[in-house]
Amino acid sequence: MTTVNGVAVPSSSTLDRALESLLQSSQQTNTMLAQLAGEMRAMNEQLFHRSGVQAPLPGIGNPPPVPPSKVAPPGQETWAQPQQERQQGKCAEIGITKTRNLNKWKINFYMYGINKPASFYARDGYEQVLRFIGEVWPEANADLFSEERFNDRNKETRDRNPDRVHEDRYTVAPFLIEFTDSAPKQMENGMKISFRYAERVRPL
Repeated sequence: MTTVNGVAVPSSSTLDRALESLLQSSQQTNTMLAQLAGEMRAMNEQLFHRSGVQAPLPGIGNPPPVPPSKVAPPGQETWAQPQQERQQGKCAEIGITKTRNLNKWKINFYMYGINKPASFYARDGYEQVLRFIGEVWPEANADLFSEERFNDRNKETRDRNPDRVHEDRYTVAPFLIEFTDSAPKQMENGMKISFRYAERVRPL
């Protein structure tokens, strides 16, 4: 130890020893941290059963990617996406109408105690409807799907209310219907609407 202007200054050899001691201590600390990190990785792999895959440590690296099936479509990030679980109702009234653009036949099934009907859309003409309902309404025939009669009645309906499409309703022997509700869809007017689809009809 030497003195400069009355101030004690450690000699170079003393300073070298202090730096060497500090360096050794730092290396020991790094070794302990590396060992600790290895132990945490091993525990994570065991806990999450990710054999062969390095589990991320808390606060280290990027978070695991979200599976594509869990990512909401653009514009629907806050929407709930309900599963399409089949439900069942008892029906005794059938409505025959058309879609709003009048290019497809649409069948409404009105159920006891359920205020919203389930609908079946005929993509391949009324023959598809007859096949769908034949088991529960064998009396149904092509006359129910007369284009000329529907157009006449629909004109009368729209003269009274331009927003409505004509519908003929028929009471039949009660039967069971299975249906699903779609996820909400946003319409042009901003409203979210869930559609109810008829999946299957069968006798009681």
